[in-house]
Amino acid sequence: MKRILPNFITLCNGFFGIISIIAILNDQINIVPYFFAAALLCDFLDGMIARLLKTNSEIGKELDSLCDTVSFGVLPAVLIAYMLKHYETIPNILIFSAGIYPLFTIYRLAKFNTKYNNLPYFIGLSSPLAAIIVITLFFLNIQWQMSWQLYLILNFIIGILMILPIHFYTFKDLQKSKTGMFVLAILFLALIIFFILCSWKAILILLIIYLILALILGYRK
Repeated sequence: MKRILPNFITLCNGFFGIISIIAILNDQINIVPYFFAAALLCDFLDGMIARLLKTNSEIGKELDSLCDTVSFGVLPAVLIAYMLKHYETIPNILIFSAGIYPLFTIYRLAKFNTKYNNLPYFIGLSSPLAAIIVITLFFLNIQWQMSWQLYLILNFIIGILMILPIHFYTFKDLQKSKTGMFVLAILFLALIIFFILCSWKAILILLIIYLILALILGYRK
């Protein structure tokens, strides 16, 4: 049971990502943030529980990457394509360019698994955080109605940030003690609640603050 639980939670991450994609395809956009938040929560809990139960495994690592590809790679791409198809002036072929976004995610996850897994900072923007930014931009764009050129460029910049050699602090230091892990869990749950309940502008401000702090701390490690 101890070995099954973390992997089950990881699979729930992928499940919620798939449900989110199905919701987008059925024009049920308003429920996407809830399923995405559930995927984020599962992505956080699987690793924490695996460490607590001391059941880290190679299959768990592979499952995590595959589910992350769905929830934080394919899902954002489908959301980008959904937004682009509602622009009347965009050439239809450019809507398919959204399919490039998951390639950044896949490459970033492959680099993390093979080279950067044990560093105190991420090399490149983490795929879950990048996905949060993409989803935030999507819902803000409904209000702001930016041009399709700007919208597409911003999303590609987010994708490129995942593979650039930029240091982002991981806050893994908090995971070295039970108290730190508890604090980290509370902070993460607060972020999930904030993500669901607060305005998208407030979430964007929080993301900017986080990115600045992560960059500063990342280069001090």
